[in-house]
Amino acid sequence: MKRKSLGLLSTSVLAFSVFLTACSSQTDTTKTTSSSKNVTASKQVQVTMTFATGDPADSAAKEDVIKAFEQKYPNIKITENNSGTGSYMQVLQTKDAVGEFPDFVEMRDTQVFADAGKIAPLPQESESPFASLPEIKGKHYVAPIVSQAPQGIIYNKKIFKDLGLKEPKNLSDFYALSEKIKKSGISPLVVGGGDLWHLGFWINKFLIDDVYAKNPNWNSERAKGKVHFSDDNVVKALKDMKKLWDDGLVDKGWSSTPDNQTTQMLVSGKAAMLYSGTWMFNQIQQADPNFEMGFFAIPDENGKVALTSALPPQGWAISTKAEKDPAKVDAFNKFVKFYFSKDQYSSYLSKVSGLSSIKEPVTYDAIAPMKTAMKLVSDPNNTQTLMINQFYGDNQIPPQFRDWFYKTITQTLSGQITIKDAMKKADTEWDTEYKAWKKQ
Repeated sequence: MKRKSLGLLSTSVLAFSVFLTACSSQTDTTKTTSSSKNVTASKQVQVTMTFATGDPADSAAKEDVIKAFEQKYPNIKITENNSGTGSYMQVLQTKDAVGEFPDFVEMRDTQVFADAGKIAPLPQESESPFASLPEIKGKHYVAPIVSQAPQGIIYNKKIFKDLGLKEPKNLSDFYALSEKIKKSGISPLVVGGGDLWHLGFWINKFLIDDVYAKNPNWNSERAKGKVHFSDDNVVKALKDMKKLWDDGLVDKGWSSTPDNQTTQMLVSGKAAMLYSGTWMFNQIQQADPNFEMGFFAIPDENGKVALTSALPPQGWAISTKAEKDPAKVDAFNKFVKFYFSKDQYSSYLSKVSGLSSIKEPVTYDAIAPMKTAMKLVSDPNNTQTLMINQFYGDNQIPPQFRDWFYKTITQTLSGQITIKDAMKKADTEWDTEYKAWKKQ
């Protein structure tokens, strides 16, 4: 089999080569699963695990489930290995480079690792909690941890009330209310630009409105040269975003503010609004139980709402190496069954303000902003789509393009390059990365 790398990396990571092992077919996985029933009943099993740690509340909630799982299955020991810097994909690539790719892993860039033979299709037993699963080339690779939560504006209700502000009906309304907040002496928006992925929330909000909500196959058309980043709709999207920065509606310290400091900026009243996801609700409540919190989606200029709430192929996966060990397959099946059991899963969802991904109804006491988010997702008039890097199949982007793209847009916000010039560079970068990627 031809060897394939996990993607173009920085010089520090390029030194390693990734060797493919043949992905097991769904049939083979099923056979392994059935033959390994209860193989961990008495045998001591050691497994390694890695999951994303960018959100402290989510990390703590996962830790709680893991601890409870080990208490129920004392013969299964999970060793977490979540250290690393850079994007989560680079963390996993680096682990693979030094021979530490985990047995159980939270997958986000699933197609990259599936194509590289690093993860196996789900054992059939682990598919049972779900009514449907995202497919990559006809196979299911992940047990979705949650349905993707919508992103929107988390705001200080007291400030809105004091200034007589109402939730916006269109994008112009949003600009106008932000201006009123600015004139009051309060920063309208806190942005955690110190973390590139946080800035990506804003980038995707505007890209989705002008690009993906209207053409969900834009990425595949870009690969065919039918559309370009320098096209008017992409340039317009980024100009609409940059207006927030140009008009002084974003807190001045945005470029050095990490995501984990945005909560304090919001609850202290230094900023009135934060654009993020529902996972922030619990963090905000913990920071200030008395904080009056509201939530709304930013509509486009025509009043239409598009949400980053489509189900991407992200979730728990098993490595191809672990899939060859019947004891680890059995342990994985037990872990998935336990994780998505009614008591554990409802507790997890409540801690992260998450939306259920399983077929059985899961309920928990949701706060008012979470109920608003649920209503937005259930509204058939709202478009549900994905972020630029979450698309898969023919719409998958070159693995390293997202970070390059986000960094380049950061430069436009600080005036280092114009949006038009940046998007011309983006077309060149895409073509270069795409060509190299497909040659691997």
